[in-house]
Amino acid sequence: MDAAQRSDLERLVRGCGVKDWGKALSELHKRVESSIVAWMELKALQVTPQDVVQLSGLVALLTASSQPSIGLIRTRVAALSLGIVREIEGRASRLSDHAPRFHPIGLGLKTWARGATSDELVTLLTGCLVQGGQFVAGRNRPKGKKSAPRFEASAAARPNTPTNGEGCAGGRPTRDDLWTLISYLAIDWLLSTGRQPDKGRSDETPFGALAFMVFRWIGEGEKAAHSLRTYWNRPKPRPKKKKSAALSQG
Repeated sequence: MDAAQRSDLERLVRGCGVKDWGKALSELHKRVESSIVAWMELKALQVTPQDVVQLSGLVALLTASSQPSIGLIRTRVAALSLGIVREIEGRASRLSDHAPRFHPIGLGLKTWARGATSDELVTLLTGCLVQGGQFVAGRNRPKGKKSAPRFEASAAARPNTPTNGEGCAGGRPTRDDLWTLISYLAIDWLLSTGRQPDKGRSDETPFGALAFMVFRWIGEGEKAAHSLRTYWNRPKPRPKKKKSAALSQG
């Protein structure tokens, strides 16, 4: 925290009526800093749809040609997000239980990719990244002809696609990472001040003010109220609408 953030935190603790506010402030300062770092590390591991598009491009590069560009493969591996890298390393570690040649990938994908031979790079990456696929019909061509069907490989990581209450893509995206951050802060508040966090979505309570403060620090200030509300009152999935049993008379 910088000086202004420490000052804001001090005003909050002094104003909440804690007897030994100096000790509470010192504890809260250390705990909140640790919670923010833990949240940032957790967020960095999330796999986004954009990450999966990037991974799908690498899979296509590996499988579309019998002689893919080795330099381009190394470049694309180097650009993969941390979340995707951890997905691939985890898969390689599981595969290495039965095929030891995958073990180096599980220890560090990007380091391995920089030094692997061309054959190792293509063979082992394909083994890690491809978990099946499907044949896609050929494209229409002039004079009623069609190109030959092609095999489209499936990547071994799935997108973190937001879903609505019925489990379908769409609707307001959930921010589980922000709920997790609030849970961290609730524990920090309880252990530092000895007081239970106040329920609610406003910054008029001491704990609410802490949550709003931290959300501003991490650049998520506009999401503080909604995140607090849904943290204390998790939205329930909407029941699926039952189809009417009445038959059309038309």
